[in-house]
Amino acid sequence: MSAIRFTVLDNTNLRIAIDDHNDFQDILSRRYCDERHYLADMMEDSGYIGNDWDCLYNIGLTEAPVIGQGAIYPEDGDNSHDGYPVNYENLWYFGDYMLRDYIELLQEEGYVDFTRHTLFDYTH
Repeated sequence: MSAIRFTVLDNTNLRIAIDDHNDFQDILSRRYCDERHYLADMMEDSGYIGNDWDCLYNIGLTEAPVIGQGAIYPEDGDNSHDGYPVNYENLWYFGDYMLRDYIELLQEEGYVDFTRHTLFDYTH
């Protein structure tokens, strides 16, 4: 089992649903100052991190929780995967992060939806 599972909805948003309540509660029992660490742990526990998914921090001017899928690397050098990605094929964020807590929504509803972001080019 895994703490969470992802589903891309017909409207292109990303639904995060609790897959295993015990794993989910185990992660929530950890003490972090930054709630985005819980998301990273949920993704790691569920096998997303390292499998073309990333939990992103400090994207642009927001501290909203962000999930990236399909890392795009610079094409410099012999190995195009050296360094950090310059973009992602898909980005989803929790835009209400200043008003609502996505973890509380997960606990209350069993799922939360992250909004798909239109891609932009970091390289220009």
